[in-house]
Amino acid sequence: LTLRGYTNSCQQLLISFLLSFKIAHYMKIPPRITFSMLLICSIIASIVHYITAMYLLNNIPNICTHKNLLWKCLRVEASFTSSVIWGVVGFDKTFGVGSIYYPLLFGLLIG
Repeated sequence: LTLRGYTNSCQQLLISFLLSFKIAHYMKIPPRITFSMLLICSIIASIVHYITAMYLLNNIPNICTHKNLLWKCLRVEASFTSSVIWGVVGFDKTFGVGSIYYPLLFGLLIG
């Protein structure tokens, strides 16, 4: 679950960097300046995210629990549910021959 979170985060960051490099290229900004600015901004954003997360975790009681309905952390629950579906249940039981979702695989051939 942790690996999935890190890989997702790195993938989104890489896509954002590539988009920024492309826009900077179109605007004729030198690549070294673009890279250094993206690096500095990433470091600043990481520090701000860490400080914000630590503040929220230390100052809000029952954060990310079912006792506090205002701070439920839905992404964590969705990621956990997805991990259970694909890790415990597995692909064969969900889409294998004889399962209720098996006919959906033929949609890939048709569509």
